[in-house]
Amino acid sequence: MSGRWSARTRRRLLRAGILVSVIAGVAAAVVFLPKPRHQAETFHPDVPVQQPSQPAKPITTSPKLRKLLVGETVVFVQTAVRRRNLDQSWPLIHPELKQGLSLAEWRTGAIPVVPFPVRDILDWQVDWAYADDVAADVVLQPTPKSGLYRKTFTIEFKRVGSTADNRWLISSWVPNGVSEALVDDEHQAAVNAALENVRGHRGLSVGWVLIPIGGIAAVFLLPLVLWLVERRRSRKALEAHEAALRARQTSSSSPS
Repeated sequence: MSGRWSARTRRRLLRAGILVSVIAGVAAAVVFLPKPRHQAETFHPDVPVQQPSQPAKPITTSPKLRKLLVGETVVFVQTAVRRRNLDQSWPLIHPELKQGLSLAEWRTGAIPVVPFPVRDILDWQVDWAYADDVAADVVLQPTPKSGLYRKTFTIEFKRVGSTADNRWLISSWVPNGVSEALVDDEHQAAVNAALENVRGHRGLSVGWVLIPIGGIAAVFLLPLVLWLVERRRSRKALEAHEAALRARQTSSSSPS
């Protein structure tokens, strides 16, 4: 027993020695390695100091501006998004969204505008508004045969020219996900349709349901049963071995 404890103590001392050596090596590296030189920052009088740019201030969109942007959105959705009469959308597109395409290329429909089988525009709400940049969330109702839910897009407008021109062009059209509140009725309709399809069909009998359940249970229980049987055999073998040892000791200690 003392030999075991001695070996364990030696192992602990060895581990402690290794840990102390590692800590000492790290400390020596920190102390003796050369430090990086920090160059003092200097300012030259001839170079102007760069001032941080001021963030743009949000504005409140006027009813006139909202009417203008809503009208452009309607034309854009009915043409570019639906891929119909694309010539009508061309004057409303900012160069950022055109991405170098010509009018002839725009007419092909291979344009950087996410399409959608829209039936109607359900909502139009300003997302952000600055002096030269306005964005709005547009909720589109799909056509009945498309099988799609209502979809929200973010449309962005940028002012071009002077303020007096008041020309706004569409620079971005990005899907903005679907709100759960907007698809509750479609989801409920889908659930009702599924229930209607299975209504009146006879269900499976209890026997057919128990067959896969029994198979799954057998897959999980068989290893457990085998383990219990093996454990019981091992215990019996150990008990028989201990009994044989005791019998041998008894026979050897009895007088001849």
